[in-house]
Amino acid sequence: MKAIDLLKVFLVDAAEIIGAREKAIIIHGSGDIPAAGREVEGAVRGRLGERLPASYHLGHGHIVDQTLRTSPQLDIVIADRLGTPTLMKASDGTEYFPYESVLAVGEIKSTYYHSKDPIGEFCSALTKVQELEREKTPDSYIGHGIELGAGLSLSSSLGYKNPLFSFQIFVNAGDFDPDKVKDIFSSREISELPSAVCFLDKGLIFYATYSQKPGESTELGQIQVPAILGETQSGDRGWVFLSFDGQDGPGHNWGLLYLIILQALTPIVLKSPNLMNYAGTMFRFSDGKVLTRD
Repeated sequence: MKAIDLLKVFLVDAAEIIGAREKAIIIHGSGDIPAAGREVEGAVRGRLGERLPASYHLGHGHIVDQTLRTSPQLDIVIADRLGTPTLMKASDGTEYFPYESVLAVGEIKSTYYHSKDPIGEFCSALTKVQELEREKTPDSYIGHGIELGAGLSLSSSLGYKNPLFSFQIFVNAGDFDPDKVKDIFSSREISELPSAVCFLDKGLIFYATYSQKPGESTELGQIQVPAILGETQSGDRGWVFLSFDGQDGPGHNWGLLYLIILQALTPIVLKSPNLMNYAGTMFRFSDGKVLTRD
């Protein structure tokens, strides 16, 4: 019985994304900077969107809460296709997502430049997203409008089931040096940081268990998803950088990022947005007349 070579599948995806970056450089040289950015973003969204299960909708744009406050522009928004994935879509493809329907957000960059502090900038954007309001899905909720009775729950370490997963993708690692980002990952709370950062041609930053004995190399254990775990975990866990480079490196890096995203999305349980709450904010009236009485 033959086995499928999944690495080759991910290598093809990665090659398409890298090719889009090379094309974008040519477009950028002509002076059309927005078009160059769209080239790379479109390739990443296309490859990732094709790989995700049909129950997820992948787009880009803004998150909106019930008070109609909006997030900054987001390169990737993964929403529940079976609920209410979008409120509105502009002609350029920009979508407006009700916060209750959003599972994950991501940022796409062509090249990493340390001087621009791109990880710190994304952390600031995440903070603004988290300032929006949405009700937490309780442990007792199991989906499709069904909630367990009093005293029953499928508990998670967070105490709720709709955390927001986040990630970054850099097609080219540029001048990235893992030693130069230690401070940002050690000084910020887990909730403020992207749960995974992928440098397509170099490696990934993610949260993992590890073991390290004196005089021996570090041995990685299980990849963790801090957005799902919360901050209650103990033991030898922390942010690590795992390097896959060489000819097959981009395939390894892209494939591992995809698996981390799937691992993160699977346990998230969302409640469908109450669109009347959005309507109540939008539609103000000064007077009304009762036509019938029961």
